[in-house]
Amino acid sequence: MTRDDFMAFAPRVGDPLVISFIEMARDQGFSSEISFGFWDFYIWADVESGDGPQIALKTVKNSITNAVLNRLVTEPTPLKVLLVDGGSPQMDRLDGQMAFIAATGTGVFVRNVGWRALPGRPSAGVVPDLKLRLAPRWQQNEHGVWEKACSKCGEFKTTNDFYPSAYKTARDPFRHICRDCWNVGG
Repeated sequence: MTRDDFMAFAPRVGDPLVISFIEMARDQGFSSEISFGFWDFYIWADVESGDGPQIALKTVKNSITNAVLNRLVTEPTPLKVLLVDGGSPQMDRLDGQMAFIAATGTGVFVRNVGWRALPGRPSAGVVPDLKLRLAPRWQQNEHGVWEKACSKCGEFKTTNDFYPSAYKTARDPFRHICRDCWNVGG
């Protein structure tokens, strides 16, 4: 889908946003698949190609929770779209989240408002910092360096002192035990 395709999205009054979006995608030759995980639907250009979905689609009611923000950072899907449905969207909260959301490349469409952010490619340089901001144990020191305490030795250490998390969708992108403690016997 192109930028113009997204800009032309005009949901029908009374229909859920997700239904209108899927119908728009189908009109353009895409197919959809319901997801039973975090995402509601996946949009495919060619299911049989094995290339994976082009768009992951999720509906939220009135606001975007921190749990949803965490998933936006960790999901590898090329394009992500959040549809904010509901009668009372929390625009102040949404506006405050736009920097995070834009860094993930996620498009946000709000009922009766329109696109707050168009889907695009994530900003690779911003996303790692975003993951640390969303992880509760990390903090920036007075020099702006990210650090957290090792859960074994208790010392505050930087990202270079921890191995990456074993799980791509983990809230914290790094393990809780520092490299030194891990190598001694975890």
